[in-house]
Amino acid sequence: MRRPYLPALALAAALLCGCAGVPPDSAPRTPISADYVAAGDTSGVRAFVYGKRTVLEIAPRLFWLTIEDADGAAVPYEREGRFYRLPRKLDNFTVRVNTRVLSFHARPAAPRPLPAAAPARAAPPAPAAARAVLAEPAGVAPDRELAALVTLSAAQAEEVREAIAAAGDTAETRQLLARLERVERRLAGASAVLVRVQFDSHATGFAPDPALARPLVAAAHAAERVNVRGRTDARVAGPDDPRIALARAVAARTFLIDSGVEPAKIRVFAQPAGDFIAPARSEQGRALNRRVEIELVTRGLASRAAVARPAGSAS
Repeated sequence: MRRPYLPALALAAALLCGCAGVPPDSAPRTPISADYVAAGDTSGVRAFVYGKRTVLEIAPRLFWLTIEDADGAAVPYEREGRFYRLPRKLDNFTVRVNTRVLSFHARPAAPRPLPAAAPARAAPPAPAAARAVLAEPAGVAPDRELAALVTLSAAQAEEVREAIAAAGDTAETRQLLARLERVERRLAGASAVLVRVQFDSHATGFAPDPALARPLVAAAHAAERVNVRGRTDARVAGPDDPRIALARAVAARTFLIDSGVEPAKIRVFAQPAGDFIAPARSEQGRALNRRVEIELVTRGLASRAAVARPAGSAS
């Protein structure tokens, strides 16, 4: 039965939110993600860049939500669970959520390094994962780690190929094998490497094996662009699948940023259903399909990895 006081609460929230003023430019701004700072009560609210769009994550129960751009024009949004996806990337915008008013501003890009002739300033301590990479001799670790990542990527591709072969010769497996071969050709042409991290059913926490984490962080530091794609094992998206796919990709992005990778070169994508790499009929195939794919585009990848790869290792 519908509770009669809910419309009244929504109306009261709208009136209170409409009366509240936008925080002034002098108001303190709190970093809420690698992409934005915000003024106002930001508890339970985050914002980040997702591809070419801005996405809000709002934990509180909503009675009222409006979004305005820098010119005061209303901004529409698409809701997926607690995520609210805007049609474009906004640098400055205002959010009215229940009785709160928040002002969001894009974080400035990291400054470029000073010229060699300029006096060097002490750099802030790097995160632990980044320190482990930077501690290696200059010019040695990146190539070695990149070669390890290429070898691991080839092993993962072979695992997928074996899962497809185990399912027999069907129309589905032929399509999956053709897809795998297209991906391998595209990566070779783009000078990129692709690695995969699997997830338990409904899980979103990104915790790569140390054998992957170290070369992944090193290669991400050296990469020109990093594409992160979240996927599920759903054939048809249920109510939770969009949230799960996006949360997996965002968790991987957060891991890379916390490891010192520049946020501006990381792009996040998510697809809640389909886009399988392995047959969905078997548990092994479904486990392979529950994944985040991290694609690292690095100029001269093949030649650098070949130089550092030990003789006899996988190609």
